[in-house]
Amino acid sequence: TRPEAISLVPAGQGDLDARIDDFEYLGGETRLALRHPAADGLAAILPGPAEFQPGQTVGVIIPKENRLLFDSVTGSLKKEPQQNPKARIRQNPAPEDGHRAPTSPRTVEEDLSK
Repeated sequence: TRPEAISLVPAGQGDLDARIDDFEYLGGETRLALRHPAADGLAAILPGPAEFQPGQTVGVIIPKENRLLFDSVTGSLKKEPQQNPKARIRQNPAPEDGHRAPTSPRTVEEDLSK
């Protein structure tokens, strides 16, 4: 997913929640490094200045047409987004936090059908 395709919303209102590791305002845009255990290297680029704090949790929206899922064992791109659509998505924070985010009550199928 391209960083420009990602939108940020208040925590709990996106496709998943992520923590802001770092951000930098570069004049015309703000670049953010985000952390989520299921999305290594997650980044967002927002137009103009944006006020965030490192460690802040935000909701992340990834448009369906920009979603790419990879096999956790082989690393290869999955043709089918979810083999078990009844599985629950867990939104656990990075391990060094020491805190656990709530488990989503929705199934993967419900989350991906948004």
